Amino acid sequence: MMQEDVSHLRGRRGKSPVRRSLKRTVAIVVLVGIVAFIMTVHRFLAVSSPAGQGILVVEAWIPSQSLREAARVFQSGKYRYLVVVGTQITVCDHSVNNADLAADDLEKLGSAKNKVVRIAIPYQSVDRTFATAKAFKQWALSSAVGTCCIDVYTVGVHARKSWITFQTVLGSTYQVGVIAGPETSYNPKYWLMSGRGIWLVARNLSGYLFSEKYNS
Repeated sequence: MMQEDVSHLRGRRGKSPVRRSLKRTVAIVVLVGIVAFIMTVHRFLAVSSPAGQGILVVEAWIPSQSLREAARVFQSGKYRYLVVVGTQITVCDHSVNNADLAADDLEKLGSAKNKVVRIAIPYQSVDRTFATAKAFKQWALSSAVGTCCIDVYTVGVHARKSWITFQTVLGSTYQVGVIAGPETSYNPKYWLMSGRGIWLVARNLSGYLFSEKYNS
């Protein structure tokens, strides 16, 4: 009697349990990784790690509430200068610059006028953070300010990108810290429930990753 070929059945029975177990394990690992990423990415980007002395550099585009907090930080007495760096509001308007607007507000909030430095740079459609860091470096070298440290004051999830960019541009000249000011356009605790929160996290994460790769 001719025996029936059942080799395909033996192969299916022999490998299926192992593969199913492996797929489940991989799926669980991926799921845990996604959850961990979602739970930590906002905190990772919105980092605060200040040097706590020297010069406080403020990115002039930040909102009014963050400017008020920057003024409070500066008035703590730990910093020698408050340097405000900003760009033109639009490419065609050469009379209005974020640096002047923010510096005016900081002075109204009580920051000593003789300690506020304005650095106005042209409109930047891309690489605004890099242009800001470069402009500050040029001012620091030309003014021969003797200080060990700077803290970059920015807002929310932009902090990580600003930190690495300033570190790269300034090199070992200064110890660079960063302060993430308060986010006002959404609740950071519930950023996943906010369209703007999701957009800002995605945008600044990609910006940070590009800066990390570009500057490495």
